[in-house]
Amino acid sequence: MNKIFFKTAFRNLLRNRANTGINLLSLTIGMTVSIVIFTLIKYQYTFDHYHTNADRVYRVNFVEKTQWGANYGSQTPEPLHKVLRTDYPQIEAVSRTIGPIETRVFIEEEKFDESKALFVDENYFQMFDQEWLRGNPEEAFSDPQAVILTESTAKRYFGDEDPMGQTIDFARRAKGVVRGIIVDPRLNTNLPYTMLANVAMMPKVQEFYVRNTWSITSMGTTWVLLPENVDPVNLASQFNDIVVNNLGDEAAETISFELGALKSLHTDDRYSGLNYTIPNDTIYGLLIIAFIVLATCTINFVNLSTAQVLKRSQEVGIKKIIGCAKSQLANQFFLELSIVTSIATFFSIWIAEVLLNEINEAMSVISIDLKLEMASILFAIGLGLILTFLAGLYPVGMLVNFKPLEVIRSKFTQVRGRKAVVRNTLLTVQFVVAQILVISVLIFNSQFSFIKNKDLGYDTKNIIGMGNFVPGGYRVDAALLNSAKSQLMESPFIENVTFGTGGPNAINPWNTTLVDPESTERIEVNCDFKHVDVNYAELFNLKVIAGKWFSAANYQSENREIVVTELALQKLGWDDPQSAIGRRVNINGYSDNATIVGVLADFHTDNLRNEIKPSVFEGDYSGYNQAFVKVKEGYYSEVAKHIDKVSASMNPDFVANYKSFTDEIAIDYEIDRTLFGFINATAILAIAIGCLGLYSLIAFVVQQKTKELGIRKVVGANTNSLVLLLSSKYIWLIAIATVIAVPFGFYGTREWLNSFVYQVEVSPLVFVSAFLLTILIALLSIGYRAFKAATANPVKALRYE
Repeated sequence: MNKIFFKTAFRNLLRNRANTGINLLSLTIGMTVSIVIFTLIKYQYTFDHYHTNADRVYRVNFVEKTQWGANYGSQTPEPLHKVLRTDYPQIEAVSRTIGPIETRVFIEEEKFDESKALFVDENYFQMFDQEWLRGNPEEAFSDPQAVILTESTAKRYFGDEDPMGQTIDFARRAKGVVRGIIVDPRLNTNLPYTMLANVAMMPKVQEFYVRNTWSITSMGTTWVLLPENVDPVNLASQFNDIVVNNLGDEAAETISFELGALKSLHTDDRYSGLNYTIPNDTIYGLLIIAFIVLATCTINFVNLSTAQVLKRSQEVGIKKIIGCAKSQLANQFFLELSIVTSIATFFSIWIAEVLLNEINEAMSVISIDLKLEMASILFAIGLGLILTFLAGLYPVGMLVNFKPLEVIRSKFTQVRGRKAVVRNTLLTVQFVVAQILVISVLIFNSQFSFIKNKDLGYDTKNIIGMGNFVPGGYRVDAALLNSAKSQLMESPFIENVTFGTGGPNAINPWNTTLVDPESTERIEVNCDFKHVDVNYAELFNLKVIAGKWFSAANYQSENREIVVTELALQKLGWDDPQSAIGRRVNINGYSDNATIVGVLADFHTDNLRNEIKPSVFEGDYSGYNQAFVKVKEGYYSEVAKHIDKVSASMNPDFVANYKSFTDEIAIDYEIDRTLFGFINATAILAIAIGCLGLYSLIAFVVQQKTKELGIRKVVGANTNSLVLLLSSKYIWLIAIATVIAVPFGFYGTREWLNSFVYQVEVSPLVFVSAFLLTILIALLSIGYRAFKAATANPVKALRYE
C-alpha cells in the first residue's frame, strides 16, 4: 500500500510539474531566508554565552547626564577597579582590561601592525574562557611581561618556529615574553583579540591609557564577577558612594556607574563597546522579514495546493464512490506535500550554507562568522514539518469533504463562492505583505539617499586617514611634525596634510567641559575636544564664522587659545558669535584658563542618528594620533607609495594602515545597510513568489472558465474585453492590498526613521509608486496567460457541447 502511495504521489507531482516547480521554488526561497535569519539571530544572541561564568559576569558602565540627554560609555576611570577590589568584598573578582588597541609589534626587526591587542590582568581568566594549547593562566600571568598569543597570531609571527619564550616588542616601548598559546576566540564576543598581554606593561606601552585620575574615562574597561546570591541592581546602587567620595556631591547628580550583564551587552546599543552592537529592534526587524517571506510562501503553497485539489476533484470523487477512506485520501495528499517540502528543505539547507559564506565576506568590516550548525539544520527540518501540516490542512479539509455526485456531474467549481473567497483573501494578504516590503524598500532607499547627499558641514571626499604616522606618545615633537608635513607635501598628488586627535566625527572623541566664569549660574557644557594643527580647518573645509582659525603663532604662545562651534556658545547662553571672540572660559574644570579666538559653523559630530554636539579645538602638539591627507582625484595608489617612501626615512616603525574617510563614515550605517539589503531582497522575493502564484491561479481560472470564454467569443466578445475579464479582479485585489499596506508600511518604517535625528520627509509619491510597481509586475505575470486564453480558438473549448 505504501509503495502505491509513493508511486501515485510521484506521478501526480510529475504530471503537474509546473505547479510542483513553483511550489518547490517558493518553499525553497522562504525556507532559505528563514534558515539564514535564524542562524544570524542565534549568532547575535549568543555573544559571550559560551563562557562558563557568563551568567555572573558584568561590565561596569559609565553614565553621564547632560543637557541633551545621557552619555553612555563602556570605559571607566582607571582607579575604579582598585576601589571595587578593596571596598566591596561581596564582589568575587574584579578585572581591568585595556583595549583591544592598535599597536606596533616587533619580532626582532620584523614589524607587524596589531589592531586587537588586549591587555588584561590575572582575574580576566576567571571570567572569560580560553582553550589553552600551550601554557596555563596560573603560571603564565605570574610574569608581568606575559603575552598569550592566539594560534593564528603565533603562526603569523613565528611560522613553524616554537613561539614559547620568544620576545615581543610593543612599539619599541615595552618587551613581552610569550608564555602561552590559545585557540583563536570566537568572533561573537564583546572582547575580540588576537593576543592577550599583561596589563602591567601598559604604562610603558601607552601611559595615556592608565592615568590614575577620576576625571578621565580612559581606554580601560572594568569587569566584575558576582556570586549568585548578589543582586547586580542593588550592588550598582551602592556605587553612588564611589562618585561622591572621589568626584563630589555635585558630580554624583549627573554621573553614575551601572552594571551591564555580559550576555546582554551586544544588543545594548547605548554603549559603544569594543565590538559592534546590534539593537534589539534590528533583530526584531529580521524576525519580521523571516515571517513575511515564510507567510508569503505558505500562502502561495496553500493557494496552489487548493487549486490542485480542485483540478483533481473528479479523481477524488471516483475514489470515494469505489470506497476509498478519507484517511487514505488525506495521507495521499500529505505525502505529496511532504515530498515537495523535503526536497525544498534539502535545497534550502544547501543554499543557506552558500549564502552564509557570502554574508561573512560581505560583512567582513564587522568580522562576522556565520555557520550552519546542527541547530540550524534541526530548525529547517522542523520548519518543513510545520509547513507541510499548515499548508495541507485547508486543502485536505476540502478534499475529504467533496460530495462525489456533484463532482462527477461537473457541478463542483470554485471560481466563485465562499471557498473562492478564502483563496482570494489569501492572495490579497500575500500582496499586502509584498506592498509593505516595497514601501519599506522605497523609504529605506530615500533615507540612504538623504544620508549620502547630506551636507555634514565638512569635506569627506578624497581624504585618507592613518594612525601614528609621526613617532611619539601623548606629546608630538613640533620639528618632526613639520618635517613630516613638508615631505608629504612634496608629492604633486597631495593637496593638503593635517594632524589631530581624529576627524570632525571621531568615533571615540575626547571630551571636555566649558563653563562661563562670569555667569552666576554654573552651566557645564559638554563638548567633543580635539587637539589639531594649523591645517585642520582648511583640509576639512570647516567654516569660520567669527574670529580666526589657529596660526603658527598659536603653537608658540603660552596662552591657551581655543576655537569653538556656534552650538557651544548657544549652550553657554551667548547669542552673538562675534562678541564671543576674546572671552575667557573655564575648560575641563580649570579656572579661567582659555581664550576663544574663533567660532566655527556647526557640523555633524556623529552619524545622523545623533544630534550635533558642541566642539572645542585646541591648537597644540598634544595627542596627535592621526594624520589626514587630501588626495587628488584618481591618484590614491601614487599617494600610498609616496607615504611609504616618507615613512621609511622618518618613521621606520610605521606600518601602512590607510583608511578612506568616506568609508569610515559609511561604517556607522553598516548594520542599517545590511538590514536594507535583506528587506530589498525580501521584497523582490515576495513579489516574485506572489506573481508565480498569481500566474498559476490565473491558469487554474482559465481552465475553469474555458467554455465560458469560448461562448463569449462566439457571441462577439473581443480579446481586450476577455483579458480585462480575467485580470480585473486581481487589479482590484492589489488595490485593496495597497490600501491595507500603506499604514503598516508607513508606521513600520517610521519606527526605523525615528532612530535618526536627521531624516527624510516621506512623500505620498512613495505609496503611489509602490502601487504602480506592484500592478505592473502583476500584470506582466498574468497578462501573457490571460492573452493566450482570450485568443484561443473557441471551437476547441466547445467542440464536445
